[in-house]
Amino acid sequence: MNLFRELNEKEVQEYKLWARENYILGTKVNEVYHPVVQQECDLMNREEAYKVSEKYARQCSITGEGMNEGFCICDGDMHIKYEKDMIQHITDETGYDTIEEAYKDEYYYWTEWECETDLQYEEINGVLTEIN
Repeated sequence: MNLFRELNEKEVQEYKLWARENYILGTKVNEVYHPVVQQECDLMNREEAYKVSEKYARQCSITGEGMNEGFCICDGDMHIKYEKDMIQHITDETGYDTIEEAYKDEYYYWTEWECETDLQYEEINGVLTEIN
């Protein structure tokens, strides 16, 4: 005996949307919910369990990747993660002949961001977004 009525396709989508908008991740799924809602809540919990998240202090101006250490140029106007990209930037886009010359002139410095308050970006499943 089925205690729940059959849903048409439009109703299935509406029930799934209701679950997405109202279910609180990680909480027990109420057994009185329609099976479509229960399945959607279970799916949401599985999706959350598979999220891979990493936080970063800055975004590399060259590669777009997150970074927690690297080159800080002109006190934060630009950030570069990799030395090879830094060397190319120095030789192609500045008046300096070498990376050492730029360093001596205080054009850039190397730094590591370690404080929680430094974190400005989060990468979830390969997508880097700014933390609000």
